[in-house]
Amino acid sequence: MVVDKKILDELSSRAKDSTRLRCNLDMRNSVDDKSQRMLNALEPGTVMPIHRHKDTSETCVCIRGHFEEYFYDEEGRLTETIDMVPGGAVLNNEHGQLHSLNG
Repeated sequence: MVVDKKILDELSSRAKDSTRLRCNLDMRNSVDDKSQRMLNALEPGTVMPIHRHKDTSETCVCIRGHFEEYFYDEEGRLTETIDMVPGGAVLNNEHGQLHSLNG
C-alpha cells in the first residue's frame, strides 16, 4: 500500500465527520497480525483517553498537522510530553506504556 495525499485527505474527511473526530486505516496484513500498524487521522478536539497496549508496541509519526503525545507513570501522573510535528520525532511506545494524545 502506498499512502498518498488522496488517502490522507479521505481519512481526514472521515475523521471530521466522525463524532469522535478521528478515524483510522488498518494497515495490518491480516486479522491475525497483532501489530499496532494503523494510520490515524485525528482532528482538533478528539479525546484519546489514557491507555496502554499490553502485548504490542506502537510507533507514532506525525505526517501532517500537529499533536502532543503524553506519557504517564503507573499512578496516572503525567511524566513527559512530546510535541509531534511533520519531520519531527518518531516515537516507539513500548508495550505497557501508559499514554494518550491531544490532536
